Amino acid sequence: MSEDRKLCRQRTLKNAILIRNDEKISLRCTLKNTSEYGALVMLESVVPVPHEFELLIEADQLIASCKIVWRNGKMIGARAFSGWKQFAPNRKPLNDKTVYERYVV
Repeated sequence: MSEDRKLCRQRTLKNAILIRNDEKISLRCTLKNTSEYGALVMLESVVPVPHEFELLIEADQLIASCKIVWRNGKMIGARAFSGWKQFAPNRKPLNDKTVYERYVV
């Protein structure tokens, strides 16, 4: 079986947060692999996910606006519209949550 990817994916295992601020959604997830313009996202359970969202990799301080390309149970193939960008959070504690500029996680 061959894959028709334009960009090579790099195997990774990083914690991330799937964010959709207008719907007040934030889901913890794991990235299984990434490329410059996409990622394989593993959710903790099968839950509804908006078609478009932002994906934040806290450890690397990277963020990307993404859309779902495919989904199979807890796994999502996500395409990053304009690639990964550096993210400089304005971290302020808000009760037991963290505020990332306009995001509450």
